[in-house]
Amino acid sequence: VELVVTRLDAGDQAPAALNASWQLRDGQGRLLDTEVVHLQARHAGDRAAQVRAQSELLQQLSARLATDLTKVAQRGRRDSEVARKEPKKLVEEAQARPTLPAVVPIRTGAEVYRF
Repeated sequence: VELVVTRLDAGDQAPAALNASWQLRDGQGRLLDTEVVHLQARHAGDRAAQVRAQSELLQQLSARLATDLTKVAQRGRRDSEVARKEPKKLVEEAQARPTLPAVVPIRTGAEVYRF
């Protein structure tokens, strides 16, 4: 997981804001999933309320990231189960598909002029 938080702030008159993105990669470094998140939360304006709102935004971010990780893990398990259970069937299906003949250019003695 590569998580980048580009913004986490709040002001007396401005809502708490969090901008982040993450990338999920497998062991070989292949990209599995990516997401960009923008979250906001209103607060009362004092410092304690601002920090509380930022904390809630971080909790929301972690929940979304956990959900995304769970989905990718389930998809990976499902894909690996299919690959383990039915590799012979998949090979047979690939071999049974009709193949197109190779495209060969036609050579003629005629020349075409375009203007």
